[in-house]
Amino acid sequence: IRSGTTWTQQQEINAGDAQEGAQFGQSIDINADGSYIAIGTPYWNSSNYGAVYVWTRSGTTWSQQAKLVASNAAGADEFGDWEMVAISGDGAYAIVGAEKTGTNRGTAYIYVRSGSTWSQQQILNAPSPTDQDYFGGSVCIDASGTYAGVGSWGEDKFYIYIRSGSTWSLQQEIAGPYRVSSGYSDYFGKHCCITPDGTRLCVGAATNPTGGTNKGAVYVYSRSGTTWSQEAFLQASVTTNQFGRSIDISDDGDYILSGSPFEGAGAVEYAGSGFIFTRSGTSWSQQAQLTASDRAQNDFMGQSCALNSDGSYAYIGARGDNSNVGSAYVFTRSGTTWSQQAKLTASDGAGGDRFGWAGDMSRDANYIVVGGNSAIN
Repeated sequence: IRSGTTWTQQQEINAGDAQEGAQFGQSIDINADGSYIAIGTPYWNSSNYGAVYVWTRSGTTWSQQAKLVASNAAGADEFGDWEMVAISGDGAYAIVGAEKTGTNRGTAYIYVRSGSTWSQQQILNAPSPTDQDYFGGSVCIDASGTYAGVGSWGEDKFYIYIRSGSTWSLQQEIAGPYRVSSGYSDYFGKHCCITPDGTRLCVGAATNPTGGTNKGAVYVYSRSGTTWSQEAFLQASVTTNQFGRSIDISDDGDYILSGSPFEGAGAVEYAGSGFIFTRSGTSWSQQAQLTASDRAQNDFMGQSCALNSDGSYAYIGARGDNSNVGSAYVFTRSGTTWSQQAKLTASDGAGGDRFGWAGDMSRDANYIVVGGNSAIN
């Protein structure tokens, strides 16, 4: 939690019924005001069905409100794996991916909250599913639970759904260019984010080869009425590796943050970075490259990232820092200049925890939640 410029650990939370190796904290999303958190645990139970835990805050205390599981759960679905959990800004809707259902065809699930009770509202499937599509490999949802996005990175496609009442329907299918043109998959659809008003969408393609092997890219789409069209193709100005592996966008769609955890060479190989882009009209340009003050080899900074509502705060996870103990960094913007405000670590951090593998920040920049998916507690 933030007080002025100071961040302090408020609470450590665990899944009480998760067995060893469940990887609670593999994926994380927090709602706009920091009152709800959804946490993925893809290897929950001995068959790896997966589960998502919803936590709520009352004052300074967090407590578990619900445990979400798929109504048709099966072995090795890995429901709620990395990038496969999102909660709406108002904390009333959640979407969870399970990319390994049905010979890796994949599925996504919509949940809705009434008071303190969560129920499954709808199951989403690709219109023409095939094996190894990995539909559900990434998910996102807008503030009011009206628009939801589902990545299908095995087929280099992305699907946008819209809700009318309690029914979700497919609004548009977006194809990545490499699978369509050459049969090459660049992981288009493995990472995504959407603005709270559902007018802009970012889709990552972390191994996009434009400009270099696995350099990575982010595609920006904007909506006019019911139609989504590509607005920009973003890449970092420096040599990167897997740019687009994590993404977030500010509420007004003016700032984008993308992580590149394999950036760096020589003494800082795989140190990682975050890159800030800004929009003027429909044109995007890189504003800053964010690096840690104690940047070191194999930090993998950029594994996770988040922005606040106006793009003045940035969170970036560095899951490999200090022999995979892991850490996270907070940066702030003054005008066009970014500076590091804090380095976050777990109070009981240990080697191999991978703190910073997943994380998110509330839109008011008052709360950050960071997952250590391999911590033993």
